[in-house]
Amino acid sequence: MPILIVNITNDPQPTGVHEYEVRINRTPKFRFKHRREEPLSECLRLAYEGALRYECNEPIEFCEKVKQEYENENKKTDM
Repeated sequence: MPILIVNITNDPQPTGVHEYEVRINRTPKFRFKHRREEPLSECLRLAYEGALRYECNEPIEFCEKVKQEYENENKKTDM
């Protein structure tokens, strides 16, 4: 069962926010956005968060919101 994270941005650039789609057995399951300047681990974390929401049947128009929540959480722990 292949699991793919595919960049589906119309005009991909080396930097900036790109849209990704997670596919299982070539079937699209959900999408998320990721800033390419951020590390791979951040991209995988966003895919993981999306997978959790998908499995729970929550609406999946997430990313910037989840990302903002994550960044806000990190700011709290950095203090």
